[in-house]
Amino acid sequence: MKLLITGFEPFGSENANPSWEVAKRIALVHPDGVEVYARRLPVVFNRVGDVLWEAVERFAPDVVLMLGVATKRSVISYERVAINIDESSKMDNEGKTYAGTPIRRDGPAAYFSTLPIKEMRDATLSAGLAAEISNSAGTYVCNHAMYECLYRIEQSGLATRAGFVHVPPVNGNGETGIDKLTEAIYIAIETLKKHEV
Repeated sequence: MKLLITGFEPFGSENANPSWEVAKRIALVHPDGVEVYARRLPVVFNRVGDVLWEAVERFAPDVVLMLGVATKRSVISYERVAINIDESSKMDNEGKTYAGTPIRRDGPAAYFSTLPIKEMRDATLSAGLAAEISNSAGTYVCNHAMYECLYRIEQSGLATRAGFVHVPPVNGNGETGIDKLTEAIYIAIETLKKHEV
C-alpha cells in the first residue's frame, strides 16, 4: 500500500504543529508493507489544495491520510465529512479570512471520507487511546484540504481513498503526547492495510 500522509505547518503563535510532527514520525517508522510519503501543507486556504495535489500526482498513493490539529478537541477525531465552504474570522498564514465562500462553485455540498473511519476509530479505542468519529471538519484550512483532495480525486477519476484525522494539541507525555498520537495514527494505518480494496 502506498500512503501519502500530510500534516500542517505551524500557525498562529505556535512554533510547531503536532500533525506534522506525527506525519514525520510515521514516514520514518511505519507498518510493514506500507510505502509512506510525507508532505507538509501550508495553512493557507488558496494554496493548500495545489500543494497537496502536487504530492498526489508525484507519488500516486493508494491512500491519502491528512492530519491536522484541532485546538479545542481532546481526542483523536476521524472526520466523516468535508463541506464546500471556507469560513473563518481567524486568519490563515497569509492573513486572509473568509466568510462563507464556496471552495468549488461547481462542486457538491460535501464529500464523505472514503476511509474505513469506524474501524479506525474502533482500533484506536481498542488500544486504549481516546478517539471519536466527528461529523464536522470545521470550515478552516483542514476542511478545505479534505474537500479539495476528494474533489480532485473524483474529477481525475482516481481510485485513491482519502480522509482526514484531527489530532488534539500536544499536552505533555500523556494521552495527547506526540508518542501517543503517533501510536494512534500507526494503528489507524495498520487498520487501513486490513481494509485495502
